[in-house]
Amino acid sequence: MKWLFCGVTPCARQENHKVSTVISKNHAVVVLENLKVGNMTRSAKGTVEAPGRNIRQKSGLNKSILDQGWGLLKQMLEYKLRWSGGMLLLVDPAYTSQTCSVCGHVDAGNRTDQKTFHCLHCGHEAHADVNAAKNILARGLESLPSQSTDELQATAGLAGVACFAA
Repeated sequence: MKWLFCGVTPCARQENHKVSTVISKNHAVVVLENLKVGNMTRSAKGTVEAPGRNIRQKSGLNKSILDQGWGLLKQMLEYKLRWSGGMLLLVDPAYTSQTCSVCGHVDAGNRTDQKTFHCLHCGHEAHADVNAAKNILARGLESLPSQSTDELQATAGLAGVACFAA
């Protein structure tokens, strides 16, 4: 019965605490897309002169993004990683889902559907989220000074990838 009284926000906060704790304890470096959640959840109503389109669908998407607490997860990861001596790196999200993690070719046609990534240049196939996660990780590691990158490569066998939208 307890779950009946748990609102979406408290449940999301609790789950974000659990997830961020596990990630911060198991990973010294976490790389996320620097998503602008405020911009992503802006109203689609428009104005009298230029009314919005698909307002109901946009409203549902906004609610699901806000209910999951992407911004909150990013904040929790940031303070928990800093507290444990780790670091959170934020990268530009542009084209991470359209870029091939093998050859670097960027093309909107690489995404045939929501799940599938197929590079039109080299033929690489992967789950779209896994391919994007590899691109995000690579961008984050590129942003580190070369000395830090060398230290991370020395522990490459211990590295893991966690895919989360934040």
